[in-house]
Amino acid sequence: MDELKAFLSEEEYKSVMELAQIMMMPDPTQFVELARQDGVRFIVHSNEKCGHNKAHVHIELGDAEYVLSIPEGEVLTGSGKISKFKLKQAQKYVKDNLAFFADGWNNYTNGIKISA
Repeated sequence: MDELKAFLSEEEYKSVMELAQIMMMPDPTQFVELARQDGVRFIVHSNEKCGHNKAHVHIELGDAEYVLSIPEGEVLTGSGKISKFKLKQAQKYVKDNLAFFADGWNNYTNGIKISA
């Protein structure tokens, strides 16, 4: 992009560089479904530098969505109704597959990096 400096004013070059940076940012609406177990979807969102201090996975079942921390499987937030049984299963699945979920988090989000 430095070759553009010869053809653009400093202000134009700055605008082009800002636009290029914006275009390279992940779309905050993008998500990756890492797994599905017994109807529960395990999802990570690509834009996770939104104040989240913990690595986490979203779980969805019907209209309900909960957020579980990685590696603990602790419920960080939740809305809708998931049975205690299904929630415990999902938490166990995250803990039992820690390396998988840590890799998914590290590879598909721009959040903090974690180790398994």
